Amino acid sequence: MKTMSAMQVRRQFGAVLDEVRIRAVTIVLQRAGKPVAMLTPVEGEKRADDPIFRRRETLERLDGLGAKSPRARDTGRWLNEERDSWR
Repeated sequence: MKTMSAMQVRRQFGAVLDEVRIRAVTIVLQRAGKPVAMLTPVEGEKRADDPIFRRRETLERLDGLGAKSPRARDTGRWLNEERDSWR
């Protein structure tokens, strides 16, 4: 579980929402160092209909496939770049 101050969330609200939605991360919001709220992803059928969620699931299933192949490092780098682009 990730923790962020209210000010950090205010400055990066769109990116924070994307992280919660795409990476399925729960974020605890703090004010004056004390937890006051949580942002959690929506569970259920709506997530299954989300194309970004399906893309993330597919990439996670592909991660590790062909790890012994000569191009495995290139594939791993590509997967990491794709994940980073979601932020």
